[in-house]
Parts: sequence; structure tokens; C-alpha cells
Amino acid sequence: MANRTSERDGIFSLDAYLEEILARRYGPEFVASVRREGNYLFLDPDPCISGPVFRVHESLVEIGDRTLITSEDRGKREAHYVRVRPDAPCIRLEGGRWDEFQSQSRALAGADIRVQNARVSLNGDGTGTLSYASKAVPCLGKVGFNYKKDITNSGKEGSEKFKEKYSNEWQAWMYWAVLIDGERGVYIHEGATSGTSAGCIHVAAPNAEDFYNWVNQPTRITIDFPW
Repeated sequence: MANRTSERDGIFSLDAYLEEILARRYGPEFVASVRREGNYLFLDPDPCISGPVFRVHESLVEIGDRTLITSEDRGKREAHYVRVRPDAPCIRLEGGRWDEFQSQSRALAGADIRVQNARVSLNGDGTGTLSYASKAVPCLGKVGFNYKKDITNSGKEGSEKFKEKYSNEWQAWMYWAVLIDGERGVYIHEGATSGTSAGCIHVAAPNAEDFYNWVNQPTRITIDFPW
């Protein structure tokens, strides 16, 4: 390990944030700042801090009548209670301040950006399969490790994937590394598919390089495991 969007075919997801809300049985409702660009809405689910922003078609979003005022270091801003269809296609933008998305949102307003899908399925002993592009290759994860189950990698080289990445924690190089957890520095990268893993998901050569090259656009990666 090392220290550390999507329309049509993608699935709307707020990762652990929405999972926590659903677990509390509050329903798929959350507070978000809303910006309109044509027929699309840009939703910032945590207006007070940097984080991902989601672009969703207005027909798939319900906005409550009640307006909330949130405070941040750049002043007060309006927010609303929002509901989004769980299967709504979306574009997930990288984290940043809300006003930093203005130029990016205009650039994406007419874009046809698709998200591709990959899946990691791990067994009880940590071995598993990485499925992508109609391929299924062996992989290895860490037994008992709590992986994020649903993430989106932008496919941008040098920020969310690296041909080589040095792990300060383990003092080792990782090759063909695709980020799957920025908070804990977890990657899918080249490595042995037998033995043990410190937490990253290993894929043997040349499959690791092939997967790395395939992740050249927004890619949704889901991970399932039995623990």
C-alpha cells in the first residue's frame, strides 16, 4: 500500500456516505448544494468541505422545498434536501471547492462521458478474480481487510493511477498501480497472486499492465468479499 465522471452506464453512488444513511434507515435523502447547468444538476453532498460533486440529469433528482444555510470559510451557501434514484447515471467529478467546478461543469455540460465497469470478487482465503473488458484474471487481496465496495477511478495518470508508485509505509515500489482508496493508499497493482497481501490487491504480470492501460477513462470498480 501507499499514501494516496460518469454518465449513462454509471450508477449513482455516494460511497460510504450514502451507505451510512441507508444503514440508519433514513432513506436515500441527503443535504447538498445544487447547481443547474441546462438539463443537468451538479450536487455537492457536503457543501462545507472539499469532496466529490455529482452531475445527474434533473429528471432523476427530487429537491425538497426547504432551503438550508450552511457556513464555510468562503461564506454562507444554500443547500437542499435531495433524493436521487439509486440507479441514476451520473458523472462523478474529483474533489475540490464548489466554485472550482464552474469551468469544469461547463466543459462537461455537452460531453458524452461514459463510465466502464470492473469487479473484484475475493474468496475467503484472499484469492479472487478481477473482471474487466470481458476478461477475468486472478488476483489476491488481504483477508479481513475492509475494502471500499464501490469506487470510481478517473483514469488520470499521475493522480489516480501510476506506472510506478513508491510506498513509504512498506518501502517498496508498486507497478501499474490503480488507486482504489485514497484515504488509506490502497491500489490494484502488479504482484504475486499467491501468498499474502498487506492490503492492496495484487494482479500478476502482464495482467496488471493490461488492466492499468484499460483504465483510461472513468472506471467504476466494485469489490465484494465474504468477511
